[in-house]
Amino acid sequence: MFRALRPADVGLFDESELQALNDVAKMFADWTASEITEFSHRESAWSETSDRETIPYEHAAKLQID
Repeated sequence: MFRALRPADVGLFDESELQALNDVAKMFADWTASEITEFSHRESAWSETSDRETIPYEHAAKLQID
């Protein structure tokens, strides 16, 4: 497990961004790194983007996260 060296500056995020971060953290809380990697590699953002290419934001609408 990783631990932050200092507290996050949550002032950098608006309420909807903080909610999104919390939702993702809850979804993957009990997953291993391997499970998260396997899951993320099934996303269109991974499969439809070339290596080292910036992933277009349009893929966010297709994410498998509830």
